[in-house]
Amino acid sequence: MDMIYQERQSRLRLEQYVTKIHERMFAVEQENEIMKAKINLLENKTYAFSDIILQNLQNETNLLAVNYQVVLKEQINISKRTLAVERDVNAIKNVNSFSELKQINNSTSDCSQLTHELHILKGDINDLKLDSIARKQDFIALLRKSNANEENVNQSFKRINMTQESLQQKFKTMASKVALTSCTSATAFPSMSKPDVIKFPRVLFHEGIQNLTAFTATGVFTCRESGLYVVFMNLITVTTSAFIKIFRNSQMISALYTSSGTLTSPLHAETSGSGMGSVELVAGDTIVVKAETNNILLNPSTCLTIVKI
Repeated sequence: MDMIYQERQSRLRLEQYVTKIHERMFAVEQENEIMKAKINLLENKTYAFSDIILQNLQNETNLLAVNYQVVLKEQINISKRTLAVERDVNAIKNVNSFSELKQINNSTSDCSQLTHELHILKGDINDLKLDSIARKQDFIALLRKSNANEENVNQSFKRINMTQESLQQKFKTMASKVALTSCTSATAFPSMSKPDVIKFPRVLFHEGIQNLTAFTATGVFTCRESGLYVVFMNLITVTTSAFIKIFRNSQMISALYTSSGTLTSPLHAETSGSGMGSVELVAGDTIVVKAETNNILLNPSTCLTIVKI
């Protein structure tokens, strides 16, 4: 009964641990979706802001171009009027009558008026040039800001892509199935002594195991898929005070004991022990089970289970 209770408790702890791992994976997926939504919103706002700024600058540039054309036409008209005045001034040399002098006087007044208008026109042209320069500088500053925002968005997308690739790689690794349940020989009760490696040649189930033949021959499980693993072993033996250790490489991750004393009752001709541990394995790591006491007789129901979660 103790053995069944211990095994049920071990299985319950294993199920609880797997449930926590699944909950953590779901939380990571939700955080990734939230981050993608925020980046998309930031990108849309940046593009909308840039479009509005560029449209406003385009409208102002078009208005400046129209004003410049108007000023240019006025300057051409003034130039024509100036030429007419020059012709009138040249005619002064041949003044023969009062009417001609009056006409020349009127032309002189027109010339003064044209000169005044020309000064005003030059001032307007200078104002337009200054305004155009200021608009150009504003446009350059906004363009630089837009380029900086675009670069920031690109960098954000690069980080998001790297994060997604990393998460996808982790999900792929976590989704790969690796499982093995194997027991000792069904036809013999092998006797193991320190520091023998216990072999499990009788495979009951396997999934994603690439080196099954090497494992059954040597008793050494070599990891091919990195990830979090649970290792469980149940020991049934007629040997009391038996002591067995489970190792990852050279580091112990669990130990098994059997009760001490003498087995005298026919109903209790065998004793049992179990051990379980969770461990992070990378490709190339090994799992081995070794005897730590002498003359341990293994019942065929002695099994080892390794599961990637």
